[in-house]
Amino acid sequence: MAGLIACGAVGAPEVAAQSGNAPTLTDIVEARSIDSLVLSPDGQRLAFRVIERSVARNSTTAQWYWVPMGEPAAPVALGSPTEPMWVPLFDFIENGDAQWDPGSTTLYVRQAGRHGIQVHRLGPQGADRTVTEDPADVVSFSISDDGKTISYKTRNTREAIANAAILEQRMGIHLDRTLVTDGLPLINNFRIGGSMASLRRSGPSEVLPGHSGALATKSVAIPGRDPVQDRPAKASVDQRSVYTSLSAETGLGFKLASQRTAVSLETVGAMSKLLPVPKYELTATSEAGVKSPCREVFCVGFSYALRQVVPNESNGEIVVLYEADEAGRSVLYGWNPLTGRSRTIYDHRTALDGGSSYAGSPCRRSGRYLACVEAGPTQPPELVRIDMETGERVTLSDPNRSLARKAFAAAELLSWTDESGRPANGVLMRPKGASTRHPLVITTYRCRGFLQGGTGSVVPEHILVQRGIATLCVNTRSENIAERGPDGHEILLGVHKASIESYRSAINLLSRSGVIDPAKVGISGHSYSSNVVAYALSNTNLFAAATLGTGVTIDPNTYYLTAPVPDSWRKSVLRSMALPEPTKDTSKVCDLLPIFRPLIT
Repeated sequence: MAGLIACGAVGAPEVAAQSGNAPTLTDIVEARSIDSLVLSPDGQRLAFRVIERSVARNSTTAQWYWVPMGEPAAPVALGSPTEPMWVPLFDFIENGDAQWDPGSTTLYVRQAGRHGIQVHRLGPQGADRTVTEDPADVVSFSISDDGKTISYKTRNTREAIANAAILEQRMGIHLDRTLVTDGLPLINNFRIGGSMASLRRSGPSEVLPGHSGALATKSVAIPGRDPVQDRPAKASVDQRSVYTSLSAETGLGFKLASQRTAVSLETVGAMSKLLPVPKYELTATSEAGVKSPCREVFCVGFSYALRQVVPNESNGEIVVLYEADEAGRSVLYGWNPLTGRSRTIYDHRTALDGGSSYAGSPCRRSGRYLACVEAGPTQPPELVRIDMETGERVTLSDPNRSLARKAFAAAELLSWTDESGRPANGVLMRPKGASTRHPLVITTYRCRGFLQGGTGSVVPEHILVQRGIATLCVNTRSENIAERGPDGHEILLGVHKASIESYRSAINLLSRSGVIDPAKVGISGHSYSSNVVAYALSNTNLFAAATLGTGVTIDPNTYYLTAPVPDSWRKSVLRSMALPEPTKDTSKVCDLLPIFRPLIT
């Protein structure tokens, strides 16, 4: 039977609502985010980027800064604000690409400017020198060990790409496997810097501007120096860390010298085709080869739960950043492989990676400190330093200080189970003072960090609650996608039905507790949850209103137009729904329009 498991306050302390001091819609939209943490080789300086949106200017800008990791000091701006680059086919910003020179005094970044995407050397007081000045856009770069040369990669020149696009339009566009038909125009469908590009699929998993060509490696000598601070670098400190989502880059283990132990994250079981996410178990191996797996709950989990592992040589602990149940609440735990003892180091019921639904910024480690972007439902992003031994928290940069002082309604982390026993959780906000049942709006499908309307920022929870409407942002449980029926096969629309049952159970619980009026429930959806909401509207009576951030149809005709590449959304989304590809629909499921009309046309 469905039941309420827990309900507790999260984020900043509750502040009584005051007239004129509540956040406005513009405040919520313009909340600054922090990303792309880059630690200098000596571990003494931390570079980061602040993303700022302006409603009045209808623009988004990125500004680089640096702060010392030691004694707190005001952040120093590097270069000037620029327009960030966006990830093709998605609605989020690329993580910044930046590196310190080997001497830890100068920062180089790849960013868009007057001459396309180039490597720039940034300094205080707006200093910005273009280092590469290439006729082609720079794709990636690295600095030599001696700090004298930059090696970088490009594709075709901007002029060659533009000329090829003009010729293609004159000759006619060939409808082949490179064509992007996922809801975009065929040409001029993506902006890169100051010009429009026509995206094309390149290989099984990459989307590039059409006619980009093959990668070419080039190099350029670094002219002079522009130090961010005129002070010599100190001796390097321990920066070892394993971030499971970036395990290909960071590896899956390290030596804990103080315990004469090798620590590793070992994979548990095989990855599901529908949920291709690795599951790990933290294990320590002695010099004699004796393995000691950690038995704590926080030592086993998928990569989205067991997110980061760090050695702390000073006290012999392994520090784990863990998030249970995809609730977006990061906790730092310590485990001593020699004694087997564990402890909680830091738990503020917030996310410690900036709260991004997609790309987040992992904590950077410098000696005993972790530098993290912290955010919660009513706490906008803030750059903090956490002592791994004491749990002490120090603010390094707070670009949202004014917003954080606004009067937010209290947020509660709600946990429940649906009728099938699946766990679920979300963030509940309810109006203050009123004793009557409230209307409810459910937002979906990720509620990490500062609440801004769920994935896609569709509906602003903080504004609705000011208008007397309760809100519940519901996190979608990824493991639902891997469920099988009694016959061992995928369940037709199983993950979507599981989400709807989660919503139904939450509505029933809040109705029984007298919080909401079940006849006045609305819902918002974006991407995956747009499809869920469309199905719910035509197959249930749960919702009186709905708003969708993206389209809701899966059109089989695109299959007859172009064959999708293996990672195409048009193929993977049908697989996740357990729907057949239209060209292989022997059971004629796609003909059952009265049932699936909102999803398949």
